[in-house]
Amino acid sequence: MEYLVSQVPVNGDILRRLGFGYEVIITNNSGKDAWVHVAPHKICIIKSASIEKIGSLEVNIIFDPKKQKRCIPNGETWKVTLDTNDIYYSVFFDFKNGVYKTNLIDILFNTRRYNLVLLPKHVNAARRVEISPEELKN
Repeated sequence: MEYLVSQVPVNGDILRRLGFGYEVIITNNSGKDAWVHVAPHKICIIKSASIEKIGSLEVNIIFDPKKQKRCIPNGETWKVTLDTNDIYYSVFFDFKNGVYKTNLIDILFNTRRYNLVLLPKHVNAARRVEISPEELKN
């Protein structure tokens, strides 16, 4: 099974593997800055999407305010403290000039055994979304 984001096993943290340590480490090695949103429930709703060369529909992303979010520059990590082991996450790669791409929206992830690593293959698989920088930061 191929995962959307590379998973790195949690080593040595017995409490976390048993489900008592609620945290995840997200590492960005993608080559692009990435906005990451993490929540214990679905983060956003996509009302429509666009498919290149077939047709175009409007993309509306509505964010729920109860989430943690951060821009993770390339080469940096973010240690996120959580309320639960199961999280939903979304990743938006910054292509500058207001262009963001993603293929990772509302992905369910169990943090008990793995951490997340963003790689260049995730940037290559991403598709453009219409979203303003203000929506990512707020």
